[in-house]
Amino acid sequence: MDFKNTAIITGGSSGIGKALTELYVQNGYQVYTLSRSLVSDSKNPVCISADLSKTTETSKAITGILDLIDTDKLKNFVLINNAGTLGPLTTIEQQSSEAIRHTLHTNLTAPMILTAMCLQRLANTPCSKRVLNISSGAAAKPYDGWTGYCASKAGLDMLTKTVALEQEHLENGAKISAVYPGVVETEMQVTLRKASKTAFRNAQRFVDLKKEDKLYSPKFVAHKILELDTRDLLKNGEIVDIRNL
Repeated sequence: MDFKNTAIITGGSSGIGKALTELYVQNGYQVYTLSRSLVSDSKNPVCISADLSKTTETSKAITGILDLIDTDKLKNFVLINNAGTLGPLTTIEQQSSEAIRHTLHTNLTAPMILTAMCLQRLANTPCSKRVLNISSGAAAKPYDGWTGYCASKAGLDMLTKTVALEQEHLENGAKISAVYPGVVETEMQVTLRKASKTAFRNAQRFVDLKKEDKLYSPKFVAHKILELDTRDLLKNGEIVDIRNL
C-alpha cells in the first residue's frame, strides 16, 4: 500500500490501542493493528489477529504487514508497542512457568521482536522512523502480586534506552521513546478492582481511584500520545509520564 504515513499498533482492539488506532487513521495514517481479536475487515485500519505471546505467530504477522508497505513512498513510520497483560495477580511462588512465560513474552519479548524486525526492514529507508513503547509507572515502582508486569515493564524501559543508544549512531536511525499513560479506565482496571486483596494488596487503591473519578479515559491518553509523537515532542530514549505533562 502506498500511504506516506504508516502506523503499526499492537493491542488495537480495545482501550488505549483502539483509541490510538482511530486517531492515527483520522490523521492520515495507514494503520495496521495486531491483537488476539480480529475486530474488522476494513482497509484502514487493517486488523490482523495474532497472539503476541507466541514467537512464530508474532514474527509471521509483522512480516506480513511489512510486506504490504511501499517503502519507496514512506514518509513517516511509527510502531506503537501497546499490547500488554497483567499476568497472574499473585506472588511469584504461586505462578506457573507457563504463566510467567506468557506475561514476559507478551509485554517484553514481542515488543523486542517487532522492534527488531521493523528496524531491520526499514534500515535503508530514509523516512522518519519512530517506536513508541507504552510502558507503566510499575516499571519504576514495585507492587507485590504484580511481579511479571513490573519486571516486564522495567525491561521495556531498558529496551527503550538501549535501542535509542544503538540507533542514534546510524545514518537512517529510528527514534524510540516510552510513555507512562497513568491510570486509565480499561479492562485492566476492571481486573485490578476485582482482584483478591490477599493476592494483590494494592487492590483497594484502584477501587478508590475509580470512586474518586481519577482515571484517565483511553481517548485522553491517546490524544496525548498522538501529540507527543506527531509534533516531535519526544527525545530519543526518553521516558515520559503523561501525569507530569
